[in-house]
Amino acid sequence: MSRRGGRSWNGSPSPCWHPYSPCTCGAGPAGGGAVLAGLGFATAGDVALMLPGRMAFLSGLVFFLSAQLCWTTAFLRAGAAGYLRSRRALCAVHFAVWVAAVAALAPALGPVLGIAVGVYASALLTMALTARVLGRGAAWGGSVFLGSDLLVGLGAAGVEFTGREVLVMVTYTAALALLVTAFTERPTASGSRRPRRNPRDRAPTTLAAADSG
Repeated sequence: MSRRGGRSWNGSPSPCWHPYSPCTCGAGPAGGGAVLAGLGFATAGDVALMLPGRMAFLSGLVFFLSAQLCWTTAFLRAGAAGYLRSRRALCAVHFAVWVAAVAALAPALGPVLGIAVGVYASALLTMALTARVLGRGAAWGGSVFLGSDLLVGLGAAGVEFTGREVLVMVTYTAALALLVTAFTERPTASGSRRPRRNPRDRAPTTLAAADSG
């Protein structure tokens, strides 16, 4: 597979993960470490998918598989298992999408890549399902991620069309933005949004302590 199958275009690395640094979610809700680890694996996958050859593609799949597992872990910690327990029809629809996508791509990919893509697709679909626990934004993020990786899979299968590379990057960036934003802004146990920290909020307390001393 050539660079055209990766998540970048014109040979330049995809920069989409950089806005979601430790400053964004490192101090966020439980599972923030898993989200950051997933972003790190995704970045490694971006680099691998820019390289030519089948082994580079397989390496990219492994990195992105690790990313999906990290994000799924974070969403499970947010209560995804209980959320999905009463939504079996939704799970069945996602399973049908997985079967259709793998069946369509596998013949062109060959046995090794076909199996690898099937395993990765199952992890991707699981991530997209569990992300729904965080609301509409995360649900859209998971769905857009599915579409982005489907475009990558089409490229790996030799299916090309004008604008595919640009669509891959745009949808991938949008998916990460939606997922990470939904995670960092998810409601607390009381149902309210987590307040954003402002260093100025501590100033009155500090001055009051100094006056009392």
